[in-house]
Amino acid sequence: MLPPHIIVVTGLPCTGKTTLAIQIATHFDLPLITKDGIKEIMFDVLGCEDRSHSKQMSRATMEIMFHLMAALLAGKTSLVVVANFLPELSRPQFQGLISRFDCQLIEVLCVTTGDILLERFKNRQRHPGHLDNVVFKEMKALVAKNETNHLALGEALIEVDTSDFAQVNVSEIFSQIETALQT
Repeated sequence: MLPPHIIVVTGLPCTGKTTLAIQIATHFDLPLITKDGIKEIMFDVLGCEDRSHSKQMSRATMEIMFHLMAALLAGKTSLVVVANFLPELSRPQFQGLISRFDCQLIEVLCVTTGDILLERFKNRQRHPGHLDNVVFKEMKALVAKNETNHLALGEALIEVDTSDFAQVNVSEIFSQIETALQT
């Protein structure tokens, strides 16, 4: 029996992570954990006062996500997880899961150009608790840094250019994941 695996779909905001993660989870019939899904439940229950409060909720959401991942992995269940994981904060937690559960991690990194990110961000429709009107200024600074949020865990990496969703070959991504699972 293969050890459980974590398919991590990550990248900057507005790179199409959730769209792709849903397709991957559906194709492989795996549970899907989404940062926005958890955080929006927290907004509905606790409200959102300001950007500082939203960031605090993000930190709590990430802790919940890692708790859920550990619970699934303890039951030998593979999963798909999607978020804009910050490597410096998430890398040690993923390394801990890999070590503790002897699981395999496959990173699907969604990337696109800064201009496309900003345009998508302006047009996105999300829960008001995300405070996207405030976050837009932060997005400009993030784009200027030209980072991708690559976790760099030394595990399998599949980089997907999502600049034009119509050109994304999802079947090829599935094949690359299947190949990574066999190594």
